[in-house]
Amino acid sequence: EQQEAMKQMVAKLLRSFMGTLIANQLGQGVGLLANSITSANDVAIPLLKPESGPHLIPQNIQEWSDGLGIEKTEVNLYLALREVAASRLFAKNTWLHTYLRDAITTYGKGITIDVDSITRQAEEAMSSGQIDINNPQSINIALNSGLFTPQQTPAQELALTKLEMALALIEGWIDHVVSAVASERIPSFNALIENSRRRRATNSPMQQLFASLLGLEVSPRKMREASAFWNEVKNLRGADGRDKCWEDPAFLPMPKDLADVKAFLDSVTVPDDLSGLI
Repeated sequence: EQQEAMKQMVAKLLRSFMGTLIANQLGQGVGLLANSITSANDVAIPLLKPESGPHLIPQNIQEWSDGLGIEKTEVNLYLALREVAASRLFAKNTWLHTYLRDAITTYGKGITIDVDSITRQAEEAMSSGQIDINNPQSINIALNSGLFTPQQTPAQELALTKLEMALALIEGWIDHVVSAVASERIPSFNALIENSRRRRATNSPMQQLFASLLGLEVSPRKMREASAFWNEVKNLRGADGRDKCWEDPAFLPMPKDLADVKAFLDSVTVPDDLSGLI
């Protein structure tokens, strides 16, 4: 009974500690976002209501463009086109906000604290010198490196897959739409789009937040694959068929679908004549 009571006490302390840790990480992430995002939809997640329209943040755009060696007018035009494309996507498909939120919520609901596992990991970390109980900084380093990260449940893994795919598809869509309009009109377009992808994948506060809390990272390669997916959908079904994919979450592809776009489109297309199915 004493051992069980001790476990419950440790679990309570851990929950409090993890809650504080997550709150601190969220606070830091939001603070960094305010100083780094170039627009309201810069992170592929709508930060404002869909009807708010596009918004740019000139000061952050200036800081982002410093050192690129690209004309400021080109940078401003590129980011303005990205923001308009993202704003239009979220405004026309209001379910996207709920879809992204639900994926994050599903992941959060599945988080459990395994006291025995955490205790064992802590003992191993202290024995190996990874954690020094007299050095709080070593504990922070261990936490940020993934120590004590709970095992994901199947539901969490699916939620992460959906979230990663949705973020990649949104980014890929924005790149696809902007490329169609500006690739031949902005001289430094290729450099801008690649810099933008790498910034969002490696230096974006939102990506860092997702990586630390959820273990989620959307790579530049995944964004390029998503952009290629939209290009192929347009080639096969036209602009209307491409836009139709955003009408419902059921029409969004999963990672395996990116390799065979035609097969995916056939799988989600309802025949005009259903008599053969009766």
